[in-house]
Amino acid sequence: MMAADTKGSYNDPRYSDTLIGKQYDFFPHHLLAANIAGTVTVCQSVMSHLVAEVDKLVGLPIIRHDHVRNAVKEAQISELLDRLDYKMVNDLGMRLSEWRNIDKASLLFRRAQRLVRRFQLPMQLTVGGFVGGSLVMLETQFNEPPEMKEYSAIGSGGPYADDSLAKRNQGANTSFQRTIVHVAEAMEAARADKFVGDPGDYVLITSRTYRRLSAREPYLMQLLLRYSDKDTDELDDSNEAGDKLRDALFFPGTTREEYAKGMRRPTGAGLPIGRTLSWRLEDHWKVMEWSDGKITFTLPRLFTEPLHAERDNASLNDHVFLVADCRTAGCWVYFVVRHLGLYDPQGNYTIPPTATLRLYCNICFAATDYGQHDLKFIRGPKPTNDFKAAF
Repeated sequence: MMAADTKGSYNDPRYSDTLIGKQYDFFPHHLLAANIAGTVTVCQSVMSHLVAEVDKLVGLPIIRHDHVRNAVKEAQISELLDRLDYKMVNDLGMRLSEWRNIDKASLLFRRAQRLVRRFQLPMQLTVGGFVGGSLVMLETQFNEPPEMKEYSAIGSGGPYADDSLAKRNQGANTSFQRTIVHVAEAMEAARADKFVGDPGDYVLITSRTYRRLSAREPYLMQLLLRYSDKDTDELDDSNEAGDKLRDALFFPGTTREEYAKGMRRPTGAGLPIGRTLSWRLEDHWKVMEWSDGKITFTLPRLFTEPLHAERDNASLNDHVFLVADCRTAGCWVYFVVRHLGLYDPQGNYTIPPTATLRLYCNICFAATDYGQHDLKFIRGPKPTNDFKAAF
């Protein structure tokens, strides 16, 4: 869960200081987000370097935690050396490369040496999310290397937020609903610093998807009042709290008007978020039973192939399926509508006529209505033993 306020620390009356962007995301290529604190222009430059470094990872077969850590390190060092070079020119009239080659016993060398030792990058950065199914939670401050954290609080309000989270014993194993309450409390505690303002939307990231939560969600405000002076342990057993908070999650791009109408993503015409009864993983399949009695079978697109792609003998994708895409931005699965048996290179596959079909996604839980024009054929692995056609 990533949270940031929107207040700056300057007093120019020509501009609002309450609409500062302090949070960046790397969606849809990476399930990562970053918070910044410090001199905004410096932080923005570091983020520009970081985006360039992270984009280099897109083609890798698997991305691991240390890939992201190295990307943060490279971005930080690049900006540090750029600004140090300018500082050397402005204060001493020479560049960093020139300083390395001058007489080490000279007064100019020692002056530059002191400048280098004292120079600090006015920047704090937290990067959180998932890569390759593994958690990423990195914090770096000034010239210090990025380090793993269970939780991170940066900026001038960071000490107040850190104290709040510590009092709640916030950790990596704290439940979804309690974490939301604890982080919301920490954001309020941070406002003890005059340069901290109202929080922006909270970003919640899982190993499969991401969503946002309004910092002023009415039900969350009720929970903050209810637990302001008591332990939150009982929330672990509250299905109601978990369900209501999940119902309040929405995808980026949803307007306030759409949200007020009950919509939780830009497309979908206000269709609901499904409630689950049970779910399981079986090989590459995720199977989920919904409260309306339907069962959804999904396959990650990564483990499928186009119907007429050249087939590798080692491939497990020897079955044909009729599928539909999840329409939610950033979602990466196929809804499997029908199984047509083993793949036949000479087979005449024709999409059958069908009425409008409503399916819930096993990843983002959002409903979408599909028609015949939304369906297509793919090759995929063997279906589950209890596979049931959607129509």
